[in-house]
Amino acid sequence: MLAWSEPWVSGLDLDPGRQLNGAALVTMPLTIRRPTPGTEFAVPSPLLPFRNLRGSGPDGQVSSALWNFARNEGAERDLPGTTWLQFQAPTSLIPFEALSARVRIDVSGPMGLLELAGWKNGALEVLKTWRDPAGPLTFEITDPDVLKITDGSFILRFSAGDPSRPELTSRTENGQVLKSTWKMESLSVDLKARTLANDGS
Repeated sequence: MLAWSEPWVSGLDLDPGRQLNGAALVTMPLTIRRPTPGTEFAVPSPLLPFRNLRGSGPDGQVSSALWNFARNEGAERDLPGTTWLQFQAPTSLIPFEALSARVRIDVSGPMGLLELAGWKNGALEVLKTWRDPAGPLTFEITDPDVLKITDGSFILRFSAGDPSRPELTSRTENGQVLKSTWKMESLSVDLKARTLANDGS
């Protein structure tokens, strides 16, 4: 691990009135070991990257372009859409089982509806629905079956926009159609999990 600090004090002071400038680069050797089986641990959002699931989700629905993976932010939209996102945990922790997760979303614009869902025992499980969401939102997923780990990752579905209220994003004034857009400004997930033995027990 490398870190910058204030100028290093060597103990040798040749000129008490001298002002030290610059910084010191500190190096610290680290050894990261996998927790023993049965250990509960947390994976913060920076260590849990995600991207759009390729193709269709397990429900057979093809994902919309709700999330811009390259820019790590939502896409500006005026039409409803749905996307499956795949969250990848550090491979050094595999195998493990997920216990819970905290989802944080920041929403802007007249989205109308926002739905969070997962895939549980071969069926879609709606976890939370926000009506007229705005600003930062938080939700705790406490059902481990929704966070089933497959190949070190789990998936969540996000549906946004309200097809029953098209006037939220499209209106006509003086013969002109005016569009308004909404966006998921940010999205992050913190995970709590437990290590398993390498044989999966």
